[in-house]
Amino acid sequence: EHTIMNYKENKWTIKEEFALREMIANGKTKKEIAKELNRSEASVHLYCYRNKVPTKKMIPHSIVRKMLEIKFGKPEFFNPDRSFYVSVQMTSHRWQNLAFGYEQATQEECIRICKAINFNTEEMFKLLDARQLSLF
Repeated sequence: EHTIMNYKENKWTIKEEFALREMIANGKTKKEIAKELNRSEASVHLYCYRNKVPTKKMIPHSIVRKMLEIKFGKPEFFNPDRSFYVSVQMTSHRWQNLAFGYEQATQEECIRICKAINFNTEEMFKLLDARQLSLF
């Protein structure tokens, strides 16, 4: 007989989310994380997917990620649609790699993204300041 789990019984706690993010940053696999948090690997995968938690090693100083932070506060707050992908001329997979900071964008991609999210002059200067500060 199957029992239906009550969603609230298995809800992720803030402590678990912080532990998850720390373990990902330390290079642990989803399988290792699941075991440590006493959850299934599928649960860890779905939580990361639904909450846009990066699961791979991120490159330092991702331009696109910084642009999204400046524009929206948290990159996770931006939810692109099909028209966005068309306007920036990239697939959703390529966008995710850029938005999560797994890969660096080309100059042409950055220009198209700036236009698509209406990145203004003031925001561009914030980005330039952040890029210069990251050099030191």
